[in-house]
Amino acid sequence: MEDYSTRGVRFGLLLVFFVAFALRVGLTARFQGLTSPPKTDANSDQYDYEIMAYHLSTGEGYCIEPGRPSASRPPGTSFTLLPIYCVFGRSFLAGRLWICFLSASTCVATGWLAALSFGKRFAVPATLCLTFYPGHFYYVMHYLSETPAALYLTLATGFSVQSLREGRILHHVLAAFFWGAASLTRPNLILAAPLVPLAALAFFRTSWRRDVGNLFLQGAVVVAVVGPWVARNAIVMGKPTLCTVVGGLTFWGAHNEKVFTDPNLRGSWTRTSDLVDADHPLPADELGKDAVSWKYGLEFIRSHEADVPALVGWKLYRLIGAPVEAENKAVYLAFLGSWCLIAPFAGYGFILSWRRCMPGAVGLLIPVLVTIATAVIFYGSERFRDGIAPVLAVYASLGTVGLLVPYQQKRLAPVSQPAE
Repeated sequence: MEDYSTRGVRFGLLLVFFVAFALRVGLTARFQGLTSPPKTDANSDQYDYEIMAYHLSTGEGYCIEPGRPSASRPPGTSFTLLPIYCVFGRSFLAGRLWICFLSASTCVATGWLAALSFGKRFAVPATLCLTFYPGHFYYVMHYLSETPAALYLTLATGFSVQSLREGRILHHVLAAFFWGAASLTRPNLILAAPLVPLAALAFFRTSWRRDVGNLFLQGAVVVAVVGPWVARNAIVMGKPTLCTVVGGLTFWGAHNEKVFTDPNLRGSWTRTSDLVDADHPLPADELGKDAVSWKYGLEFIRSHEADVPALVGWKLYRLIGAPVEAENKAVYLAFLGSWCLIAPFAGYGFILSWRRCMPGAVGLLIPVLVTIATAVIFYGSERFRDGIAPVLAVYASLGTVGLLVPYQQKRLAPVSQPAE
């Protein structure tokens, strides 16, 4: 029997939502200005996301400059902003309030995910953890992909847990839909799409026919979500891809002599503008930049095969335990202090989640594995870590309650196999 009534949990989540929303609006007003445009000195990526949303709203297509179609950025962030611009025009006030709303909604969705995974009494602690976690609320002050991606990832993980537990077709469809939306926002998350049905086969197999059917069902839904965008790029850009530039430039930026030899950069990355020289020119077109960047990065790996394991170790260190990279001292201390506080509880919560192999433990593991894989392929960064902040908040709530209240395995949500 759960500790809290459903009504009590809902009231707690609603209350925390308003707190989260007010906090995010207040921070944005204080440090950016609610009516201010994206500030490229904070992060240049946000200019591209915002201007692409604006051009979409005016019918000029997905582009940075009218008349020059682009796929240099994944479209999910701009698509998320598009409805607001269609209704209110290019209103930075409406856009910033929308981002704050999405972030506060993610906090509530995190409570829902915690309740699904381990029980209702973990819902409010998980929501509170994410509400006050700087690694999540910092990004609402900028037009970046972290906010919509975190919401889509949280919903995708929650419906994945439900699909593993109950096996309903609707849950499989919704899980795949939100993994597709997350992939359009952060392309690395496409790695998660096949893991849910594969996890069902590995841990909760009912019948091969049904599980293989669910695998194809989720695959079809993901294709339906990302397929039109990939097809657009094949026709307009000349290549069926989620993104034309970011992947290659990031890969080369993480695999080069400068990063490898500089202890301050090892395991991280550097801008490719610092790497271009007579021996490493970059074409002007998006597809050319992407192809050549992958080529340069792979050439470096081939010439340093013996050093790859050490490089991977540095990447994982930067993902999990390295100090936050921030020039602003207040931001540095806030990020570092909050991670030092949350990490032990999240680690303990991860251990507790596997006391029994329940759907919640398996479902939450999926975004963790994808994040680790992303770091191994590209580089380690607190931005990747904070990209799964909702999952970390669920683990932290489990670990905190596990320490404050004597751990009773039977009080966790019981294992439920998918219904026949």
